[in-house]
Amino acid sequence: MDNKIKLGIIGCGDIATKKFINAIEQNNNVELISVCDVVKEKAERLYKQKKARSFYMDYNEMLEKEDMDAVIISTPHSYHAGPAIGAAKAGKHILLEKPMAVNIEEVDAIIKAVKENNVKFVPLPFVHSPVFFRCKKMIDEGCIGDVAGADAISISGGYPPSPWYLSKNAGVGAIADLGIYSISTIIALMGHVKKLWCVSAKTVEDVPFGDGVKYKLEQEDCARLMLLFSSGKIGSVTCGWAHGGGTSNVTVYGKRGILILNGWENNQLLYSANGNSDPVSLGHHEKVKFLGINYNIIENLPSYGGPAVQFLVDAIRTDKDLSEYIELNRHIMDVILKSSISCENGTVVEME
Repeated sequence: MDNKIKLGIIGCGDIATKKFINAIEQNNNVELISVCDVVKEKAERLYKQKKARSFYMDYNEMLEKEDMDAVIISTPHSYHAGPAIGAAKAGKHILLEKPMAVNIEEVDAIIKAVKENNVKFVPLPFVHSPVFFRCKKMIDEGCIGDVAGADAISISGGYPPSPWYLSKNAGVGAIADLGIYSISTIIALMGHVKKLWCVSAKTVEDVPFGDGVKYKLEQEDCARLMLLFSSGKIGSVTCGWAHGGGTSNVTVYGKRGILILNGWENNQLLYSANGNSDPVSLGHHEKVKFLGINYNIIENLPSYGGPAVQFLVDAIRTDKDLSEYIELNRHIMDVILKSSISCENGTVVEME
């Protein structure tokens, strides 16, 4: 029992916290020992519900006093940098809710603190599921032939759970909050982005919440990105809140077939041969119709929430080098933040 990774949570009030708690409870390798939130009632409630050892309202005090191996940071977007940098300086490994930060200066400051203090850092969303790697392997082995391009989509059936997401104070809108899921996956599959162009819109002026109050929408609630990768391939990403349905997937088009990574955690892989192409021999698999095309289900893992927690645990125990993973996520954040610049200026943006 003593070899469990001891965790703390900073930020107790968001729906993401429930996801992390669920992941912790399903993982025998971790133990929640402390929680922190600026709202005392939220911290105290979670502390009592999950029988943690302590609760705090000041994350600096928690980082100083508690003997923890790592922290999960689930604060609002614009409050990610402070706790992440503080945790790194305190020598705590970090699992950070998406998006990493609200500007590239904060992103780089977090990464600098992580490197200088030699801590493991896992920014979300975590796309590297076993199904993702199966998809990547099939692409690399030529199962769908030469890749022509890829399309991605992440849309939700409603607006976020709290009004703060809609405010300029949130720092970012739907592109970073929701589009990041498919943007992360398409970049992880297709490689470095060379150029991008993005358009966005606000489809409503006000959004009603459960308390009956309407809150002003100050961020974009939908967007579309066009991406040119360094390989010369192109891709597109559609994202938005309140599209009337919830889905996240990436479709990769090859000359011999199509692959679809489906699900917010990339937990399902679909395959279909193109036209007269001979299908890849994959044995007997369940079939499903998707957008009018018959696909074989190659992988179909349950969405259990928590692969990122286990990834952090494994990285800590094996002293895994995460520098490549961190650089990938730095590029993902750069693409997301430059997408907002493209929207504002109506121009194509060149990447580094």
